[in-house]
Amino acid sequence: MSDIFKYGIFMQTTFISSLKLEDGQLARMVVDHFENKNYLIEKNNVKILYQFLSGQAALRELCDLLSLTWDSFMKCFESFIHKSFVNEYKFIGIKDNERLEFLGDTVIGLYISEALIHKFPHDSEGNLSRYRSQLVCRDTLAELSKSIGLSKLILLGKGELFREGFTNKSLLADFFEAFIGSIYIHFGKDKTWKCLEKIILEYESIILKSFWALEKLEVSDAKSGLQEKALAIIGELPLYTSEKVAENYFKVSVYIKGSLMAEAGGKSKKLAEKKAAEKALEFNFNEIKGELNVN
Repeated sequence: MSDIFKYGIFMQTTFISSLKLEDGQLARMVVDHFENKNYLIEKNNVKILYQFLSGQAALRELCDLLSLTWDSFMKCFESFIHKSFVNEYKFIGIKDNERLEFLGDTVIGLYISEALIHKFPHDSEGNLSRYRSQLVCRDTLAELSKSIGLSKLILLGKGELFREGFTNKSLLADFFEAFIGSIYIHFGKDKTWKCLEKIILEYESIILKSFWALEKLEVSDAKSGLQEKALAIIGELPLYTSEKVAENYFKVSVYIKGSLMAEAGGKSKKLAEKKAAEKALEFNFNEIKGELNVN
């Protein structure tokens, strides 16, 4: 690599590091940087990408938060790479984060399960399972991801950037799982647990309440609540039907014993089901047992 080229990288990263990154901005800068025709000859040299990223203050701040050196932190670099980036920029030695996401899902579940066992020693297995399902759900993991700035740092291809993938909760949750998976595989369980503790503390400083707050955890999700209520009073499980009525919009109907209980819409089938279940829960099931032909 020529001295002039190195100097150009240094000047650009020094300038960029002084900026406060917005969501998705790092990905935009990387895409803009490597779209420049002057750099195509060096495109397959992954060291250039590392050097470019080393000037980013947001990455350095994340290192400091988790007590990682820059060199050790860069071992986790693969977790920042979305498959759309890999498909468009064929850097030698760069893989996407999907395998790490697979690992991180299990690691986070184990951490949460272990913590719940200690924090709620007298709760039943059923309660602990409900607590865990809320703490490892897509929305919660996406919030944790944003709390430490991961939404600013994920590297996306141009198409995913255009769709503002960095605002997609599922993508952010997947990114968080991949990041935790990479910490686990490179540094082991003890370091991963310490990092998760620090991330949760950072999140709590933003929401101004405990991540483990009972008032949050004791409210089971609407679908589980409806299932339990329908089984206990009616003796049958709810049945959900869904219809995609527009791009990114679903309509869901929920039935019990063949009778329509509620309908709702949402940007995803899961969200629409939740809303429909919440509406159905408003009914007094004891009063409508006769209408449903329940003995």
